[in-house]
Amino acid sequence: MTASAKLTATQVRALAAMTKTRTLVEAAKQAGCSEGTLRRWLRSDPRFQAAWREARAALVDDAIGQAQRAATLAVVTLHHLMTTAQSDSAKVAAAKILVEIAVKAVERDQFEERLRALTQTVEDLRAQHHL
Repeated sequence: MTASAKLTATQVRALAAMTKTRTLVEAAKQAGCSEGTLRRWLRSDPRFQAAWREARAALVDDAIGQAQRAATLAVVTLHHLMTTAQSDSAKVAAAKILVEIAVKAVERDQFEERLRALTQTVEDLRAQHHL
């Protein structure tokens, strides 16, 4: 059950507004409550606080998804810039970023392989000692 399941209708509207507006004043106005009430909920209502944490986490997850979807285009853009830019400094900057991306991917793959090997070792030891 999500934290927002036990909120009032006004609190649910406030959370929705908080995810879409820039200020608490705007969110309170959209939700039909006062800014003071909204601040009080944020300060001292555990259910509202938990629901706000969930809502913020969902916003971050959405942003990460958008960034991941844009990553391919970003790399294509960097590659294009690296090969067509008039400025040598722009070419170098784009090339540097592409190399950093490639190196980080290799490092991540190596890390994941080491983690798999360690996990397998732990599982083998547990099996040997019947843990």
